[in-house]
Amino acid sequence: MLPRTIFNNLRPATRSFALGCYRGTGLIISRYLSTNLNTHQTLSTSGSTTKLAKSQQQSIEAIGITDLTPLKYEGNIYATINIHNRPYLITEGDEIILPFRMKHADIGDVLEFTDITTLGSRNYTYHMKKGVDPSFASIKGVILEKTKSPMYIKEVTKRRNRHVRHVEVKHDLTKIRITQLKLTL
Repeated sequence: MLPRTIFNNLRPATRSFALGCYRGTGLIISRYLSTNLNTHQTLSTSGSTTKLAKSQQQSIEAIGITDLTPLKYEGNIYATINIHNRPYLITEGDEIILPFRMKHADIGDVLEFTDITTLGSRNYTYHMKKGVDPSFASIKGVILEKTKSPMYIKEVTKRRNRHVRHVEVKHDLTKIRITQLKLTL
């Protein structure tokens, strides 16, 4: 977060920091930038962009990684993909077991994953919280099977009641093999 002195000096029209960006500038503030700011820095809102916004723009350019060639020449690449907001750490050839049934996909269908948050190797990591651009990497998987977990008996009770009901539970599962994970830069 911004230091308290800067946050209090903002005008009410630009005080949308809780949403993650300054109104009018479109800059999103990351945690890396908050460590570089001085606590006694003040804002001058006379121009179209503030001094703080200009310093953040310079910091973003310094932090931003545009060249992924070191990652491209690494041997084993891993990625973190999100499927229904659940992160899965994968490499090529891995098998993922998803805790749900994919209704509209059949066995043997090829899936392309575009919600990527991390690309990395042993020495280099590229991480974006909002998601890595899908044009950086190509991740594909094949649905191997749609099955159910082994049945178990779950005890269901209610508060302040001695009655226990036994329910048989079998959850749906989907098994996917990652067939392709490569950088496309």
